[in-house]
Amino acid sequence: MSNKKHIPFFGVRVKKRLIELNMTQRQLAKNIGVNENYLTDILNGRRSGKKYIDRLTKTLALDIEESNLYKNEVDKTMFDYEQKV
Repeated sequence: MSNKKHIPFFGVRVKKRLIELNMTQRQLAKNIGVNENYLTDILNGRRSGKKYIDRLTKTLALDIEESNLYKNEVDKTMFDYEQKV
């Protein structure tokens, strides 16, 4: 069994963009108005962070289609979870 974490594509994309912009996660969290730990949870897929996706996209000048795909992925995951509960 592998202990590797699955990081969502959107989280990987954000982290790559931070490197390109020479920006830290701490700076990004401050810019979008969230706690640094909460941002980390979003990027690692532990929290949906759906209401912050547009701010992330705008702040980092990411492709809007990528953020829409992530929002759809979050919606499906939440739907699947609700069906199990």
